[in-house]
Amino acid sequence: MPTRLCYCGLPVVSGYRCAEHQLPKRLGGNQKRKRDGQVIARDGNRCAWIEPAGSRCPASTALHVDHVVPRTAGGTNDMSNLTTLCAEHHAVKTGRQR
Repeated sequence: MPTRLCYCGLPVVSGYRCAEHQLPKRLGGNQKRKRDGQVIARDGNRCAWIEPAGSRCPASTALHVDHVVPRTAGGTNDMSNLTTLCAEHHAVKTGRQR
């Protein structure tokens, strides 16, 4: 059976990626809820989206925690790579406008 290769040409270690391109591990449910609560509190319990005019979105409900650099692009679950967005701005950022 031929060796499967990652998109970079190196042999696959797990799934469909080589060791260098493996995605970071996902957090378990309780860890994720705790971390999300910390991110939302750090961001003042409201959306961190900055409007073109320079003002910050006032939304404080339907908050999502979003990766600044997506995990699929090498982003991590570190607090420095996470931000709080309202549902509307999260959809805008990810290209899934409602």
